Amino acid sequence: MVAEETPKRQRGIKRDFKWEEAREAFVSRGVKPSYDEISTEFSIPLSTVRLAAMDEGWPMLRANKVNAALEAVNAGEQILTALKSSRAIVSAGENVGIIALQKITQLLEDVINDKDKAVSTRANNLNTISFAISNVAKAMKDLGIVGFAKGLQDEGAPNGKWRPELLNQINITVQNLTKQATREVKESQI
Repeated sequence: MVAEETPKRQRGIKRDFKWEEAREAFVSRGVKPSYDEISTEFSIPLSTVRLAAMDEGWPMLRANKVNAALEAVNAGEQILTALKSSRAIVSAGENVGIIALQKITQLLEDVINDKDKAVSTRANNLNTISFAISNVAKAMKDLGIVGFAKGLQDEGAPNGKWRPELLNQINITVQNLTKQATREVKESQI
């Protein structure tokens, strides 16, 4: 094992820390490890990891690597394309949902106003209608027409907070989309 130089702030002190591996772990892993996790995994004091990260700009190195990966797969364009097709599906879903709810409302009025049916039959019909309303609402929610789309809700933690990794990825994606849109506007003005 070759000992590497410690970060600049620790000049003059050499340790057998695996700096290259620790830095690479922080910069390259899919889910960003915390400084505490790096400290534990590589047996480096937490304060030393923090100093190294600050001196060497680990967060910026990670952001640059993520941005390069997103640009390599043209993530911005893929997201925009997906949003366009998703909008068409959502729009069609909205139309179907509205029609379904109008028909269910009409059935509900018919059941309530139908005094010729036995009370138990009307109650059973109302129960069936409530299931139909629930199914339409769930379908609209799953399509993202109302509320959060199910896929996004599943990303939340049990306490109702979003996972920091997901928020970080969304933030980076939005930043990249903003940069791409700015470039496209500038190019169109030339």
